[in-house]
Order: sequence, then C-alpha cells, then structure tokens
Amino acid sequence: MTRRSDDSFAGDRAVYSTMPLHRTGRVAGTDNVRQVGGGVVFRLGPGDHATVTEDGVEAIVSDGRGCLLYRELWGSRIFTHGLVISVAAGVDVTDVRCVRIAGADPEVGVTRGPNGTIIEVTAARPWLATVHVAARRRNS
Repeated sequence: MTRRSDDSFAGDRAVYSTMPLHRTGRVAGTDNVRQVGGGVVFRLGPGDHATVTEDGVEAIVSDGRGCLLYRELWGSRIFTHGLVISVAAGVDVTDVRCVRIAGADPEVGVTRGPNGTIIEVTAARPWLATVHVAARRRNS
C-alpha cells in the first residue's frame, strides 16, 4: 500500500510504503524503516531513500534434480528501486532473468567472487519485474 500526501498540505510531501518480508531471516534497515508484523513500513520524503536488508532468508527451492530456483516479484511502479541478492559461496548461479511487468527494463549485473555471487538489478527509472535465478550447488 502506498499513500501520497495531499498536494494542498503545507509541510513536506511524503509517501508511506510497505514491503512484505519472508518468514525467515533477520531484518535491518535505514532509520526511516520500521518492522510491523510480517513487513516493513517506511516514509520517503523528497530526496529520501530507504534500504531494507533481510539476512538468512530461505527463498531458494530445489526442483528435485539438483537445480536451485528463486522467483520473486520486485520493484515499484512509483519509486526507483534497486535489488541486491547475495548467493553463498559453493552455489553457482547459472541463469538470471528479469521478466518486465511495468516501467523500465531493469539491468542485471552478476559479480562472482570467492565469497559467493552478488546479483544486482537496477534501472534509472521505476521498474516492476519478476526476478528468476537458477543455480546449482558446487560439488566439493
């Protein structure tokens, strides 16, 4: 849910937004982020930003044949949005796709390193897309 302040309001115009969270994991955020029930709420004034971090999320499922899959709807039709997914060392990311629903086509960057893989999804304008990631556990 998003609420915009009335244009006739004399003070700062702000948007209040919510974001659902996974049931597992730990949550941290910038000072304007508050955890409420199964989600977070944050206030965005002109030029403000919010960052929400979920650690320990078990969002990847197995297809039963050794492939690990992640699929989630991300983005916003209103806000410029960035997504960073950290994949643990020992898991090889084999495919990343964004299926655009609205707004800009997001760019996907994948950085592999000794501590795992970082996937960054960004665009200069608001975007809404389903993010798909496929991966495999590395054999020791």
